[in-house]
Amino acid sequence: MTRVAVTGASGFIGRQAVIALAEAGCVVRACARGSMAVAGAASQLQIRDLGDADDLARCVADVDVVLHAAGSAHHNPAGDGKREAEMRRVNVDASIALASAAARAGVRRFVFVSSIGVNGHAASRPFAVDSPPAPVDFYARTKLDAERRLREVCHDGGLELVIVRPTLVAGADAPGNLQRLASFIRRGWPLPLLDGAGLRHLVGVRSLASLLALACTHADAAGQLFLAADDPPLSMADMAREIAAGMQRKARFVRVPAGLLGWVAALPGRGRDLGRMRDPLLVDGSAARQLLGWRAPLSIQEELRALGLAARSPRISRK
Repeated sequence: MTRVAVTGASGFIGRQAVIALAEAGCVVRACARGSMAVAGAASQLQIRDLGDADDLARCVADVDVVLHAAGSAHHNPAGDGKREAEMRRVNVDASIALASAAARAGVRRFVFVSSIGVNGHAASRPFAVDSPPAPVDFYARTKLDAERRLREVCHDGGLELVIVRPTLVAGADAPGNLQRLASFIRRGWPLPLLDGAGLRHLVGVRSLASLLALACTHADAAGQLFLAADDPPLSMADMAREIAAGMQRKARFVRVPAGLLGWVAALPGRGRDLGRMRDPLLVDGSAARQLLGWRAPLSIQEELRALGLAARSPRISRK
């Protein structure tokens, strides 16, 4: 029976990963900064700081695998020295410290949740596992830096390293741009139906969780890099229609020529970020399907409808 410690276990991805691991027969230690109950966990550990040596030692003690799903995301601190330093401390320094502690404790495998942003923010030809890194923002650069340093630490410490780069993750209470899109729909605002808008691959949170469980337990996952994406790719209009269906309403659209993208950027609620969703982002997730037999438990459309259902009330608390 595989014993797994999960960092970030109370977060959007971590909660589902704990459930998937428990369903796979693993004994899960949920490690998180908060004290909220985590379904599926055999035990829970409140961590003050992943930079604290005592917390790290308690997290990795007597486990076979560490799944590192904690991190700092969903904002770009470029130009803000303090925020850049904090993001680097969390995404890079804490990851290296955790892997080093795991190696000292005799942990067998370290699974790192990275980001498709390491490859770039747009792709009209699908990113694949052998595509060269091309991060365009500070967050993605910290993830790439962490990947590179983890390879060194895990090699030197005798740890099997598995890296998973998810594309945009969909599901109930998804943060970021999908939550902003849901907010626009809930308020009844017309959405820009942009001429020439590209298709984007998403991954459902429960689909990603099932891949992370395989990354922790499957013998053939050792030493591999996987891109996490569900088929089929969808346009922003497709996403909006599915989210709206979960709310039991229809999405409203207004056609906007590509040359008027500035209008989208001026929308409230960080419309600039939402406007980036018009760019194509195709991702080839076939490596995990072929090597590990990974299959999504729910379709991406079902996950978007779940997001819409959860977002019907603006009073819902999201983490």
